[in-house]
Amino acid sequence: HGPQEERILAYLEHVSKLKRLKGLHLGGTAVTDAGIARLAGLEKLEKLWLDGTPVTDAAVAHLARVPSLVELHIAETKLTPHGIEDLRTALPRCEVVAGR
Repeated sequence: HGPQEERILAYLEHVSKLKRLKGLHLGGTAVTDAGIARLAGLEKLEKLWLDGTPVTDAAVAHLARVPSLVELHIAETKLTPHGIEDLRTALPRCEVVAGR
């Protein structure tokens, strides 16, 4: 882990305690799949922006554990078309925005 990733993980540790959080903008940050794993307990989270982050298909399993999501922005990530399709299957009520 680099220093920026360590800071983000520490930040997400605090965010993970905000159980009533409805929206989170992480676009353009260095958040990784490990950071996304910390969001799984956010039962009220409806909107998440991950545009321009290095998240990969490994984040799909973590995101699938946030069934309250209704809007997920993943443009310019490292998710593959297969990973995006898996996300759409795992979160059928969620609008997955993969384009610009």
